[in-house]
Amino acid sequence: MKTEEDRIGRWMITLSFIICHLSFSDAVAQVRHYTVRDGLATGDVWQIVELPNGQMLVNSEGTFELFNGQRFVSVKCDAARCYRLPKFGGYAHQWQGDSLLWLRDYYNVYLFDARQRCFRYDIESRTSDMKDFIEGKVGMEARLDNSYEEMLRRHGITALPHLATACCDRQGGVWIGTQGQGLYYLSPAHPMAKTIPAPHGKPVMAMAECNDGLLVCTEDGIWRYDSISDTFTLVRQEQGALFHNAIKDNQGRVWLSSQNGLYCYGHGQLEQSNHQNVSGFIHSQVRFARPLPDGRLLVCNHLHYLGYLLPDKHEFHPLNEKLPQIESYRTIIDACLLPGTTAAAVLTQNGIFCIDYQTDSITAFEPLPAGLSQKFNCAFVDSKQRVWIGTQNGLAQGNRILLDACIKGITEDKRGNIWATTSMGIVKISPNASLDYDEADGIPEEGLRDRGILTAVDSTIWLASTKGLTCFVPEHLGMRQAPMPVTLVGLAVCDEEQTVDSLPLSLTYDKNYLIIRFSALNYACPQRTHYHYRLRGFDTSWLTSATGNGLGMARYNALPPGNYTFEVQAAIGDGEWGPLYSKSITILPPWWLTWWAKMGYGLIVLAVLATLIVIYLKRKKAQLERENEAKVNHLFELREEARHQFAENVNIDPSKISINKEEEELVSRLMKAIEKNMDNTDYTV
Repeated sequence: MKTEEDRIGRWMITLSFIICHLSFSDAVAQVRHYTVRDGLATGDVWQIVELPNGQMLVNSEGTFELFNGQRFVSVKCDAARCYRLPKFGGYAHQWQGDSLLWLRDYYNVYLFDARQRCFRYDIESRTSDMKDFIEGKVGMEARLDNSYEEMLRRHGITALPHLATACCDRQGGVWIGTQGQGLYYLSPAHPMAKTIPAPHGKPVMAMAECNDGLLVCTEDGIWRYDSISDTFTLVRQEQGALFHNAIKDNQGRVWLSSQNGLYCYGHGQLEQSNHQNVSGFIHSQVRFARPLPDGRLLVCNHLHYLGYLLPDKHEFHPLNEKLPQIESYRTIIDACLLPGTTAAAVLTQNGIFCIDYQTDSITAFEPLPAGLSQKFNCAFVDSKQRVWIGTQNGLAQGNRILLDACIKGITEDKRGNIWATTSMGIVKISPNASLDYDEADGIPEEGLRDRGILTAVDSTIWLASTKGLTCFVPEHLGMRQAPMPVTLVGLAVCDEEQTVDSLPLSLTYDKNYLIIRFSALNYACPQRTHYHYRLRGFDTSWLTSATGNGLGMARYNALPPGNYTFEVQAAIGDGEWGPLYSKSITILPPWWLTWWAKMGYGLIVLAVLATLIVIYLKRKKAQLERENEAKVNHLFELREEARHQFAENVNIDPSKISINKEEEELVSRLMKAIEKNMDNTDYTV
C-alpha cells in the first residue's frame, strides 16, 4: 500500500510543475480540451488517476473511462456489485500493492485491477484491509487552489468552470477535471520556435543573411534585423514593394530580386539595378538572380527573359533569341547550380530544364520521379552534393518523392538533416524519420513564403511568413525525449473488443481477424510519436505507423493457424527506439488439422497402403503361378513333341517309350526351382 509520504511526494511534483508552468511564457506549453466528443461519458470529471502503465483513468460521476492516447474508452463497471457506502462520502483513491486501485465516490467503493485494466468485485473479502480508506480517513483527493485557475487563464481559458480535481502525469503534464466542461490537459513546457513581427506588422517576403545581421524585405521596404538587440533598422523604404528572391553570394553581398529591380546590399551600401540603368533589361522586374562562378549573374528579367547580368558593366545579355526553347516556359521562378557541372537547373511554373552557362545550351533535367507536379517552387544542394527539388505536390531527391505536400523552401541544418517548409508547417527529414512541426511548436501553419527559409551561420533556422520572422534552433525544437515504452490500449478480435493484457493470446481458427492498438502514451507531444511493429512468423520485415495522434494500429486479416509474436517499439521524434513490447499470439487449428487428427490421417493412409501392397502381392503371386504352370506345360509339350519326332524317325512305338528316373528328378527339381522363385519377377525360362 502506498504511504502518505508517496502521496505528499506526488503533490510536490504537481506543485513544482505548477511553478514551472507559471514561470514560462504562453508560447511554450499547449492546452488540450477533452469533452464528450472525445469519449467522456459526461462533462463532469471528479477523479483522475494515472495507472502504472501511464494511462489516465477518469471517473465521470460513477462512469469510468481510460485514455488510450487519443480518446477516452469506456470501462465496464457494475456498480451494483461494488461496495455500497453506509453514508455519503467523498472522492478518494488508494493503491494496494502495485496493481489494485481502490476508488471511492459519494456512494460506492470500487476496486480496479490496473494490470488487467478491469474492475473486480471481490471487495467484501478485502474490506478489512481497507477500513481507513472506506471510512474516509486516508486517500482523500486534495482541494484545488487558485494556482490551477491561473494556469488555465495563462493558456487563454477565460470562461473558467468550477474545477473539481487535478493530476500530474509522469511527463509533467497537468490534467484538470471540471464540472460541466470536461477535462483540460496542460502539456509540460518545452522549447518552441519564436515569431518576431516585422515592422508595422507587414508580411516578410524575402530574407537573406548578411555580414551585419539579417536582411528582411517587406512591403515597406528593406530592413536589417539584429537578433542580439532584437531591433529592425530601415535600409531603404519602398512602399508597396514586391520581393521574389534573396540570395547571398560568396563575396558576402546580398542580391534582392523585386518588382522594382535588383538590389545589391554589401558593406552597408545598397545599389539598385533596373531597366533605366541596365542595358538589355526590358522591364525593372527581376524574378531571381543566381551568382555564377565567373562573376556573372544568371537572371530572369520580367517573367521569362533569361540571360546573364554583368553587374560591373550594368549589361544584361538575354538568351531567348539564341535559345528559343525558353519561350515555351511560363514564369521562371528560380535557378540552382548543379554540383560538378557547368549547368544550372532552371525552375518554372510549367517545367524544369538545365542550361549550361558556358556553352549556352539547354538539356533536360533528369532524373525526375513520375507523378511530380510541373510547377516547381524551389531547389537546394545539400552538403552531400545532392539536389533537392520542391514542387507543388512533393519533395524530390533523385528519382524519389520523399514528401507528398506543397514544398515552399528547403534548407539543411548543421547535422545534415533537411528541413522543408510546406503549406502546413515544416518537416524535418532525418535518417530515422520524417517529422512534422506546426503551431504546437510555434511554427506558422499558414503564410510561409516560397524560398523563405535559411540556416544562419549560428545554426539558427529562419522562416519568412505573413506573420513576420520565425526562428528556432533545430536541436531545441521538439527536444529529444527519453524513449518511452509501448502499451497495448486496445485489442479487437473479429470486431469484438478483448481484454488487452490476457497473455498469451490464444484464438480459434475462425477468430483470426485482429486489430491491435498501441500507444507510448506520449501526452506531451503525441504527434512526435512513431512506431515500428511486426508479427513474427507472418511479417517478413518491420512495418511503420505514424498517425500523428500518438495512437498506433496494426491490422491482420485471416491469419493462418500457427504461433506468432507481436512486437512493437516507439520512438519520440528522431530519438532512439524504446523498449520492445511483445505479445504471444496463437491461432489454433480446426479439429481436422490438429496433431491427433493428422496422426489418424497417417494411420489411415498406412492401412490403405498396407492393404494395397497385400492385394498387389497376391495378384503378383497368382500371376507368377500361372506363368510357371504354363512354362511347365510348355516343357512337357516340347518333350512329347520330341518323343513323337524321334519315334517317327526311328520307327519306335511312342507308347513303349518310358520316362526314366533321371527325367523324373529333372522335372521335380524344375518344379522346386519354380516354386522357390515364384515372387522373383526376373526369373525367366
